[in-house]
Amino acid sequence: MKTAEQLRAQLAISQEELSEVQAAIAQALADGTDTRHLQTRRDRLDTKIRDLTPAIRIAEDREAAVEKKTQGLEAERLKRLARDSQERLFKAAADVDAAIEAMGRTYTDYRAVMLESKEAHRIAGSDLNAVDRAVQHSLRWALAKGARRLVDDSGMPRVPTHRETAFLDSVKRTTPRV
Repeated sequence: MKTAEQLRAQLAISQEELSEVQAAIAQALADGTDTRHLQTRRDRLDTKIRDLTPAIRIAEDREAAVEKKTQGLEAERLKRLARDSQERLFKAAADVDAAIEAMGRTYTDYRAVMLESKEAHRIAGSDLNAVDRAVQHSLRWALAKGARRLVDDSGMPRVPTHRETAFLDSVKRTTPRV
């Protein structure tokens, strides 16, 4: 199957050849010689030129259809990649939700134990108010240590690097010795 470009080149060659044949016919007529073979050649070239014009349009349409199909396939491939990426994104977001819920349950358990411990310390003559007051900062420091990107992306106040501390270490540091 020829391309539109090849057919255009063939058309240009035929048109050039036709003009040469017409010049030869004029020369032969001026000389008074036989022009039948030149006229036959001219008629063939005319027919060829008339046939090449729609052939070029057909070849262009085919090339455009192939290009459109290729673009459609590429667009479909890109959509499929986007859908796959979106599914992975949703799964990762669900994992984050599950981790946050688990952290919330664990922190609720911590608060219950903290209240028990606070009562026990009160009975023993001590108190855990310092630990209770330090919890907000301790949580921020622990999140900064364990999930710096989460802290940054959530808009929490920045935590200096030297303050990044595990929650357990903060609780141990603020809890009075028994």
